[in-house]
Amino acid sequence: MPQFTKGTPKPAGSGRKPGTPNKRTTLHNQAIKAFVDNYLGSPQMEADFKSLEPRDRLIIAERYATHVYPKPQSVDISISNPDNNHNTLSEKLSSLAQHYDS
Repeated sequence: MPQFTKGTPKPAGSGRKPGTPNKRTTLHNQAIKAFVDNYLGSPQMEADFKSLEPRDRLIIAERYATHVYPKPQSVDISISNPDNNHNTLSEKLSSLAQHYDS
């Protein structure tokens, strides 16, 4: 392996190529996935779940659901009135009715 001195630029093409996954992260993720896969649906998980208080079971189920179902996003609706002629819905409807009656 070549020795580099401080201050010299890195040679072209050195380092990990773009898109190459980090091996340590990949190994950790695989180990965690294997542990979870072995535990989920096992008799031990069922026994652990049944030993919890009902309130704790609901908390666990809620936390699990956030990984299965997408979280609803809040929606902010802003209606601007460029005319500033009608402040209420009934005023706007009256104006529209008069417009179409004529």
